[in-house]
Amino acid sequence: MATPPGTPGCDPDRRVERQGLLGYAMDRRQRPRVTARVMLYALLDVAGTLILASGLMWLARQQPLFLPDFPTSTATAILTVAAGVALMLWSVAGIIRELSRKRLTDEIDG
Repeated sequence: MATPPGTPGCDPDRRVERQGLLGYAMDRRQRPRVTARVMLYALLDVAGTLILASGLMWLARQQPLFLPDFPTSTATAILTVAAGVALMLWSVAGIIRELSRKRLTDEIDG
């Protein structure tokens, strides 16, 4: 039984089947390097996730997640959730900014 056209492995000379999800072939030259700034933003993203989870735990069960007396009220929990979301969004934007800046300098350098 013949495989239908466009099936991976159907035509080994076609680059389309070997391309990544983003539509271009990923090899070592195209992978962005993880810098210290990217790692810092990633750690801040994790911190934002933990802050968000702490606030949501208080809102769901009225009990703290990590720290014994934080948050202590519904208002504090709502502020904690908002701070966690804000920190996560800011850090993800920083990661994207750093990776796109690196990609642009790589494309300019050739």
